[in-house]
Amino acid sequence: MRTSEDATPGWTLDQLMAAYPGLDPAMPHPGRSHAPVPGKPDAVYRMGMDADRLATIYLQLADQSCYE
Repeated sequence: MRTSEDATPGWTLDQLMAAYPGLDPAMPHPGRSHAPVPGKPDAVYRMGMDADRLATIYLQLADQSCYE
């Protein structure tokens, strides 16, 4: 998967911070963060980090409360 800002697994934390200036890699959980989806206020990208590299990207509802 590729975000609208072209983020893909393998991107560094520095690349993500440049593309998503408000991104906090420790929120909501250490190693995971949410970034807004442009034009879709009800959606976010959930990004998982492995060390300092992007490992996973999921598209989910902004108020997602159940995962499985």
